[in-house]
Amino acid sequence: LPMQLQLRYLNGGGYSHAPVTVRGRVSSTWLNLKEFEAYSFNSVLLEENKKPNEDDSQNQTQDLAQQSFILDESGALTTASMPLPAINKVSRVELEMEFRDPNGETQTVGANTTVWPAAVLIGSKVKSSWVTKSEPVSIDFISVNQQHKLVPNTPIKITGQMVRYQSHRKRTLGGYYSYDTTQTKEPVAVNCGTQTNEQGRLNCTFNLKSSGELQLTTISTDAQGRQAATQTSLWVSGDNSWWFEQGDDDRIDMLADKKNYQVGDSARLQVRMPFQEATALVSVSRDGVIEHWVQALSGKEPVITIPIKSEYAPNVYVSAVIVRGRNNQIEATALVDLGKPAFKMGITELKVGWEAYQLGVNVTTDKASYHAREQAQVTVQVTPAKGRDTLPNNTEITLAVVDEALLELADNNSWNVLPSMMLSRSYGMQTATNQLHVVGKRHFGKKALPSGGGGGRGGSTRELFDTLLLWQASAPVDAQGKAQFAVPINDSLTRFKVVAIAISREQFGTGSTSFTNTQELQLLSGLPLVVRDGDNYQAEFTVRNSSSQAQTVQFSATSEALNTPFTRTLSIEANSAQVVNVPVVVPLEHQSLTWLISAVSENYQDKLKVTQKVLPAIPLQLSSSVLTQISATNPYQSS
Repeated sequence: LPMQLQLRYLNGGGYSHAPVTVRGRVSSTWLNLKEFEAYSFNSVLLEENKKPNEDDSQNQTQDLAQQSFILDESGALTTASMPLPAINKVSRVELEMEFRDPNGETQTVGANTTVWPAAVLIGSKVKSSWVTKSEPVSIDFISVNQQHKLVPNTPIKITGQMVRYQSHRKRTLGGYYSYDTTQTKEPVAVNCGTQTNEQGRLNCTFNLKSSGELQLTTISTDAQGRQAATQTSLWVSGDNSWWFEQGDDDRIDMLADKKNYQVGDSARLQVRMPFQEATALVSVSRDGVIEHWVQALSGKEPVITIPIKSEYAPNVYVSAVIVRGRNNQIEATALVDLGKPAFKMGITELKVGWEAYQLGVNVTTDKASYHAREQAQVTVQVTPAKGRDTLPNNTEITLAVVDEALLELADNNSWNVLPSMMLSRSYGMQTATNQLHVVGKRHFGKKALPSGGGGGRGGSTRELFDTLLLWQASAPVDAQGKAQFAVPINDSLTRFKVVAIAISREQFGTGSTSFTNTQELQLLSGLPLVVRDGDNYQAEFTVRNSSSQAQTVQFSATSEALNTPFTRTLSIEANSAQVVNVPVVVPLEHQSLTWLISAVSENYQDKLKVTQKVLPAIPLQLSSSVLTQISATNPYQSS
């Protein structure tokens, strides 16, 4: 796998000749393409690559061998990664590079990419996750390459199988009741063609005579003969009841036909119940019951339809308590009563879109790069939310300008106000039924919880290094939604992030941009923040020449820790850096050390002021005490 390594200073230029260590791993993943959001790319193993009893849903991870490299003079390197295992399904390759920064700290950065088993993959889209037996099954297939472009005339093979589940209830040791589920697969003939058309598409329409879960596997072949398999499924209702795999607890799954809904949509929920006929108490809840109703469910098509209303944003929970009354066809015995009333409960979350609450925010600066102590002019433009023509009268802006080096340690999501204001509400409900006292012992699994599944990534003396340049809590916008700010820049040679947060009564938005603060000759300190009396160490400084010409630099360092100023003459190539080590012995009886470092060339110079805190090597502490009375005639005498 081609691998490009690069280390750059935040204020521009490469980190020359840096030693780095690269490690990584490969794991299976789920593929989502933004250009084809409606299509599913569920990658599975080819039958010949499967091991006995291997499940496609299992996440397989394999570590890669560690390697070390030296970057070139531009701080970059293009090479091949460590050997990868055989890629038989869509997988994610994660690589991590470890390096030592100019301050002497060990840092890591990571990247990941998706690797395909072939150059072409098949995506599928079904109009509905379930259809009736009288309706034709219609599925659209597309062939897509790794550039997310449609590939015409791609060879494709489609195979189908009908999967059915048979579940029955039984009594186990200790008086518990559990479910046994068996799975059967029946091949289904699918005649839809052997390749995609000139547009890279293929529509497959056919009729089925049986009901159940239809699984379709598509195998594509690229120009090099490599194959990749994807799979999709849908449910076909008919004269037979739908049966699903069951657990031994009271919980069942409820599957929505879409991930997100907009106001006016209708959500269709598939209730995976183990009953042929049942009655459902359906509740739409969120910190209380919004509405509820009772409806009958049939095993032939256990589906609940819910119209989406505006008050459901940003999310609601739909619960269904499924009750099956006594089954008189099964007679009770002295030991077991499988026909007694039974119930199951399922809960799912419906996410409702909130585009109508999102303001557009665009942030620009008058220049992309500045020098220390200059002033940046920032312009913020706010546009109305979707479906609205004007901004609310009370729209205001909060502006923050932050050193991006600080954000390398941990990203800040607090300025994304809209997701915070539209956070998913918790369920906040409890469901109870007196059937717990009549249906016998059971295994109590998790229920009433939504199913579901981040670190660190990264002229004058410079002494102003605050990470926050500007914080303006409130500033109004004009009639056109525009506001301007003047940002004073400090001495940090880095890249700053400008974040603007637009707030009105019920609408929010966030926008950002970045600018750099740089100069041609730069000093970077690797001094520890805290030292102790008598410490003997090497003070490390990095002198960087970011200009386009080689420079002869006079380096000088003075401090209370040095008897005489430390000087050295350096020859630094263009866009390169050198490390200077200064031997230091921390003097006694100092609470702090002040360093003045300078680097001067014929055309450029930089001066840096850094302060270290000094702690005593052996802290003064109380070990014992004595209490005695003293006077003029009885002075204190230590023993």
